[in-house]
Amino acid sequence: STPRQNQVGALERPAALRRFYDAVAKLEAGTSMDDVRVTQFGDSHTAADIQTGAVRRALQTRFGDGGRGFVAIGRPWKQWSQDGVKVGMSTDWTPERPSSKAKSAAGGPDGFFGLSGIGLFTHAHGARAWADITAKTSRAEIDYLEQPNGGAFDVFIDGVRVVRIATK
Repeated sequence: STPRQNQVGALERPAALRRFYDAVAKLEAGTSMDDVRVTQFGDSHTAADIQTGAVRRALQTRFGDGGRGFVAIGRPWKQWSQDGVKVGMSTDWTPERPSSKAKSAAGGPDGFFGLSGIGLFTHAHGARAWADITAKTSRAEIDYLEQPNGGAFDVFIDGVRVVRIATK
């Protein structure tokens, strides 16, 4: 078949990525130090950081190391792996995916999945979930859900607790 006029390879509407192309061109030329964020939504190859890890390393090699990117807390299933990150959680947590049938009215999942497409919930005091970023990191942003019956969590940097955050 013949590619359509607004298609480059398998990429449809490449003009829609003009701002991205302009931003990375400025990085490559050394005329910008702005962050350029790339998000890939997908299935197992994204969740296992197989394709995303390879693409991230290629972009960092060409345009400079902009950091590890988004990291989800916990390990929602055994095959969950992320490049440069060690994750885990106590057995008190239950993973929820969009296909889950549990209802929040029953005290279970709330249907919020965040950027990772996965939700973790627990009612157990002292339940632990973590992500240890093993890659060199100079900056982190933490996003969390505030809710009336929310618990609290601690943030550790280099093994030292720096803050406790209440989600109520």
